[in-house]
Amino acid sequence: MLISKELVEEILEMKLPRWDEFPNFDIYSDQLINIVEDSCKPIYIDKERIITKSMVNNYVKLYRMPKPEKKKYGKVQIAYCLILTILKSVLTIDEIIDGIELMSENERVEENYDLFCDEFERSIKEVFIPMLDYTDEYHVAELNLDRKNLGVALICKSLSYKLLIELILYERNQGKDKITQ
Repeated sequence: MLISKELVEEILEMKLPRWDEFPNFDIYSDQLINIVEDSCKPIYIDKERIITKSMVNNYVKLYRMPKPEKKKYGKVQIAYCLILTILKSVLTIDEIIDGIELMSENERVEENYDLFCDEFERSIKEVFIPMLDYTDEYHVAELNLDRKNLGVALICKSLSYKLLIELILYERNQGKDKITQ
């Protein structure tokens, strides 16, 4: 088995908070960081800090995220931070922002954010559920993607496969650590 059943199940249980689940009031950067870390923890195995105050400040300073009002962050900033944190391992920050802006031309931010969450979770399931089938073959799901959401679907699929590779290597290295101890 390449990845433990427990690790696969933890990934499969991951659910990103939807727009309506964000606080209905503005929050401080510490609270923003807690939301992002709690939401992204399953995909950042073995990493102490997922996001820091410095990262958030840099996103704002470099115009990669809307400015907070009186040092308080709202739903838009929470969504930006989550998307940036999740996608930064497969795209540059500029590419992520370009993608967010492209999606925002057609629809509302909350709909785009929820669409991203749906595509991300669907992709995780398609990539990781076959890992629970302990046969010698791994069956890749066919790609049947809606052209309207093609960019989001493809990047989520790419991220899911990258995560699978990282977890296989993580599990392999965990075994080596046990042998050398």
